[in-house]
Amino acid sequence: HKDSFSGVILDQLGFSRPESQNVNDFAEMGVTKERIPAMDGDILFYFTYETGDGEASKLEKEWINDPLFKSLNVAKQGKVYKVSDTIWNTAGGVLAAHLMLDDIEKYFLQQQ
Repeated sequence: HKDSFSGVILDQLGFSRPESQNVNDFAEMGVTKERIPAMDGDILFYFTYETGDGEASKLEKEWINDPLFKSLNVAKQGKVYKVSDTIWNTAGGVLAAHLMLDDIEKYFLQQQ
């Protein structure tokens, strides 16, 4: 979501989204695999909110291994990064923002 904790920080850092993703409800609940092609970009950060029953992790693996996902340019270039749901989504606050910046720095340094 563009208006989420991580979305606001990425926007403030100057990250831009592809036009098709530049809306507040791009990552709405209940999205289907048919929307996978719209997820393409230069870099893809994602997190999985696990509730303890393993279902979210199972679904994550299913989506990451889907042929549509593997056909994304960002996936082919190896620029898909799993990040912590706690840091990027549920925590909020100054400490989480600093940890998020640490993640971003780490991933960009890997690209050099």
